[in-house]
Parts: sequence; structure tokens; C-alpha cells
Amino acid sequence: MASIDLASPSSAAPAPPALPAALSRTSSAAAVDGGNAPALFPVPAVDDAVIETVFHAAVPLAFHVLDASGNMTASPPLYVLAPRQSYLHAVFARVPHAVAGLLPRPSTPPGDATGSPASSAADLQRRLASTSFLCDATGTTLPWHVPIGILYDQYQHPALRTHDGASWWSPTDGIPPWRIRVARTTDSPMATAFPFTGLAQLESLYMHAVKEAEYMAFGSARKVMALSKSLSEQLWRGVMDNNLSQVEAVTKDLFHNEPVARAWPVRVHVRDPAGNVATFQPLLTPIVAPELGHVVAAAGAEEPDTHALLVQGIALTRDTPMAWVHRHFVGCDGWVHIVVIMQGGGRAVEEPAMERTATD
Repeated sequence: MASIDLASPSSAAPAPPALPAALSRTSSAAAVDGGNAPALFPVPAVDDAVIETVFHAAVPLAFHVLDASGNMTASPPLYVLAPRQSYLHAVFARVPHAVAGLLPRPSTPPGDATGSPASSAADLQRRLASTSFLCDATGTTLPWHVPIGILYDQYQHPALRTHDGASWWSPTDGIPPWRIRVARTTDSPMATAFPFTGLAQLESLYMHAVKEAEYMAFGSARKVMALSKSLSEQLWRGVMDNNLSQVEAVTKDLFHNEPVARAWPVRVHVRDPAGNVATFQPLLTPIVAPELGHVVAAAGAEEPDTHALLVQGIALTRDTPMAWVHRHFVGCDGWVHIVVIMQGGGRAVEEPAMERTATD
């Protein structure tokens, strides 16, 4: 059994300050009082301790290997404390020595005439491209392009559990690792029309998301388009290495030197009691949606107190100013991801055919 902590900042990153009592290093359901957040306009005061805490938050994962028949193998699970900002394939790429025996080989293993691997790096890339990750509880194939923290909030967050009829998890219960199955893509029960082909594809999709976020917020993606190759690579390295200083050096200029002018770059993931998840991208100006509750209502989850509103794994109140949320809880991709957990009795959600918009 192996255990790896990928959430600790790299040696190049400054040590984070003492954490506020309301926030935990791992995802929690601790509430943050939006009433104590700074005023909405023009740019909220920055609390570096909150930004550090949110960026370095991590979730415990337990990877279990499946054989070609979909059964658990005898291999012991790999335990990883994974950064919320990272991606499943990226986590495996960072610890090739630990995952060599876990990753399934492609149907035709690469190698020379004797069958030996072409090279460790090339073999790892081929194995990653042949690997799918499935939620153990539901058997759902997890989308490879969604940050780990968002997936965790949708499928494993403590707010999904109930204890003695209560809808909230207690911190004294502890946080068990999220069990994730590792399977060969061809053996995955749910084929995907958007298969993972390599880390270069993941980096490209990530940069595209950053570009979309800038366009949504300011009506132009000129700053992202103007990034030099070295800065683009620095940004991606910062995400891969969980290095806040590298990421902030780039994203601060992209997103935080001026107030959002066009619309909040938000994506709302609504999970109904049946476990269905639908994602909405409402087009909401800061004037129309000054608070978190306005954004959630625009995504059709306006019934209230029975829902958990999670941003970066933290339960926020509906009156939390969006300007404060955007500055402190924005993801490395430039988007504020809000996960709404509908508790009992809520209506089922359907994947929208198009974006829901509200601009006035």
C-alpha cells in the first residue's frame, strides 16, 4: 500500500500562512459567512490567507485497479492526497514510480521486437492514454478534463451524506478517501466521445478554458492570447506542481487587476437527489448577480435552504458577494465552479441544450 502527498507546495513556493479557523486544508463543509466578506465594488480587499488555503486544498483519493473483466485486482490501492486544482491523469503523471504497476497497458504494448518497453516516459504516456477513472460508488466514468476538486464535490463531498436524518456531515466523522477505479479505456463501461490522448491535450484544453474565462469576464481574450510561450508554460507548470506563486504571477494580471466588466465566469454544477449532474453557464453581469444566490437561482436551483452550495469544497451562504467569491475562490482555469447539492425532495435536473442567460 502506497501513500503520496501531492498537495504540499513545491520547494519553489512560499510556505502558506496559518490557516483561518473556518477553512480546512482538505475539503470540508465548514460554512464561510458571506456577511463578513468585503464590499462588492470595485475590487474586493484581498485576504491572502484565504487564497492560499483554497489553492492548496486537497482531497484524499484511493485508486483501485480493475482487471479486463471489471473486477478488483489483488494490487493494493494507491492512496494520494491530491490537489483540488489538478486533474486525475496529471496526478498519475507526477508519480510514475508509484503508478507503473497500476496503469493498464494498451491492448498492444509498445516495444521493440523483444517486447520490452520503448522508454519509460513514452510508455507512461501510452498507458495514461489508455486509462480511464471510474467513481467506485456509481461506476460512472469520470471526465478527465474536469478538476479533481469539482469531481470530488459532485460525487464524494461529505455534504452528500446523511447522519441520523440530518442533511449535514459532522467534521468529527473524518474524511474517508474517495475510492476510484483504474481501468483500461476499452474496458470502461461508459465509452466517451471525447477520449484522453495525452497530457499535451490536457494542457491545451486547460489554456482554452482560461481563454474562455477571460472572454466571459471582459469580452476579450487578448491578454491570454498575448501570453508568451514561457508564461503559458509557467502557468501550466504551476497547476501541475501545485505552485501558487507561479499561477498567481500570471492569473492576477489576467483576472484580478480590474473589476469584472462583462459577466461572471461561473459554471454551476447541479446534482439532484438521484445523482444526476447538469452543468449551467449563466451569463450574469455583476449588477444583475451581486451575490452567490443570484447566480445559483439563474441555474434553476433557487429553492434554498435544503441545498448545499459548494465553492472549492467550502459551503458558502447565498448572500456572499460574488466579487469576493471571484477573487478568492476562482479556479486555476479562471472559472468559479459552484456545485449545488440538492438535498431530498428536489426536482430532477436535465442537461441544458444551451446556456441559460440573464443579462438584465
